[in-house]
Amino acid sequence: ISAVCYRPEPENSRRTLESASNVQDNASVHTPAEYFAILGDISIKTSGQNSDFPLSSSWLVEAQYVKFASDSQGTKTLSAKIIWKLKDGNDSVFPQYNIYLGKPAKQAVGKYLGVARVESFYISDLIIPSNTDALKFIIQVCSVEGTSQNLDKSPFLLLDVKDK
Repeated sequence: ISAVCYRPEPENSRRTLESASNVQDNASVHTPAEYFAILGDISIKTSGQNSDFPLSSSWLVEAQYVKFASDSQGTKTLSAKIIWKLKDGNDSVFPQYNIYLGKPAKQAVGKYLGVARVESFYISDLIIPSNTDALKFIIQVCSVEGTSQNLDKSPFLLLDVKDK
C-alpha cells in the first residue's frame, strides 16, 4: 500500500479564494487548505509460475505442539503448529505463504486453511475425517511480485494420524 499526499500550487488556491469572495459579497471567506491524497497501488504483473522458488526438498518442515483430541461421538481433531525454514540456514525473503490441507493419496489440493506472513502456522481443532491415515499440509511460497509456487513443487508436511 502506498500513500501520496500533495497540495495544489498557491496560484490555484488564490483563484479559489477570489471566486469564493466574489460569490459571498465581500464576507470573510474561510476555505480549508486543499490537500489531495492517493491511496493504494495498482500494478500489472505477468501471470504464470516463477521458477526461482527453492525446491521442495530445500525446506525443513515440521510440526510442534501436536495434540489430538476425540469427542464423545468419536470425532478426532488436531491442533498443532507447523514451522518451516530453508535448510541452508539463509533467511527466507518470501512475504507470504498460503497453507493448504492436501489429500496425500491423490496429491490433490483439498482445502485452503489460511495465509502466513511468517514461517509458521497454527492449526486449532482441525476436524480429521474418519478413515484418514495421514494429513498433508502444503506450504505454497509466494513472491513479492505476487507469483506463487506450483502446489506440486511446494514444501509440505505429511503428518501421520493413524491410531492417534
